[in-house]
Formats: sequence, structure tokens, C-alpha cells
Amino acid sequence: MTWGVFNAIETFLTLFFQDVQRISAIQTSVRFLPAPITGALANILMGLFAHKVRADYAVIFAIVLTSIGALMMCVIQPEWSYWAAAFPAVALNPIGAEALFTVSNLVITSVFPARLQALAGGIFNTIAQIGKTVGLAMSGVIATTVTEHSRFEHKESPEALMEGYRAAFWYMFAGSVATLLLFTWGLRGIGKVGMKRE
Repeated sequence: MTWGVFNAIETFLTLFFQDVQRISAIQTSVRFLPAPITGALANILMGLFAHKVRADYAVIFAIVLTSIGALMMCVIQPEWSYWAAAFPAVALNPIGAEALFTVSNLVITSVFPARLQALAGGIFNTIAQIGKTVGLAMSGVIATTVTEHSRFEHKESPEALMEGYRAAFWYMFAGSVATLLLFTWGLRGIGKVGMKRE
């Protein structure tokens, strides 16, 4: 679910910038620069502090940040400045997925014996890719359906498209919150991961 939300938000942010705000592909690309920076920072910080903080708290905090980013896109208005809502949404989006990725890899290496770690990692990657596919497909169906039933006569207009995109962003926000609830329950008591065991 986390990877589905992460990838769907990135895809619909691109569509929002180009189809609704009518921004060029180059300007859209520049607007995505915060994402790899915050994603890399989330990975580095999780790697540095995973053995010092409880993994469940760290992942839940990271997913809360991602949920806030998704919520900002639910309420954004096309005429707003990039800095008002889109910038925080772009910057916060990768944090949950990247923190979870680091914790998941640490859990795999600490829980599974060495001979099964590659298999466990492969299964994790497969499930992440399935989540990505389902998240993109579902959000696409929602956006298209809402746009087709839009009150606007021209279904290709930025206003009609925005209605569909906004519905998709609400779906992604709901998915992010559902993930948060699942992790609150599923990771409870996991404690610290990544500590060296003698």
C-alpha cells in the first residue's frame, strides 16, 4: 500500500502540474527535485538511527508525514503557488516509503537466516511492485471515472481533470491513513532493528 500511494502521488503530481497548471515538462521536472533529496535523507537517517529508535515509531512518524503531503494535494487549488501545498507534498511523499524500505530490509536481515534473506528480499520487492501497480491502477480508474462524470462540459479542461485528480488524491490519502493504521497494529512491539547481534 505504501508503494502504491507513493507512486500514485508522484504520477498525479506530474499530471496536476502539466494538465491542470499547464506547466512545461522541464518546469515540472524541476518541481520534483525535493523528492529525491528528502527520500535520500529519510534513508540515511533511518540507517543511522534505526538501532537507536523503535522501528514502529519511526515508520509511523514517516507515514504520518507522507499522509500530510497527500492531504495537501487533496485541498490544493490550481491557482496556488507551488510553495503553498505542492512543494510540501512533493517533499513529504517519499519519506514514508523510504523509511519503510530501510526498516523492511533491516527486519529481513535480522529475522531470516542468511540462506533465506535473498528469497525474503525478493518476495518483499515483488509485493512492493504489486502494490505499486494496484495503487496506480486504482487511482487512475478513480480519476478517469470522476472526470467523465464531471459537471464541466469539456472533459479535457483543467477544471474537469482537477475534479478527477482531486478524487484520486483523496483515495491516496485514505490509502496512506489505512497504511498508518495497519502499521500501528502490525509493527507494534517490533522494537529496535539493525542492532548487531553477537
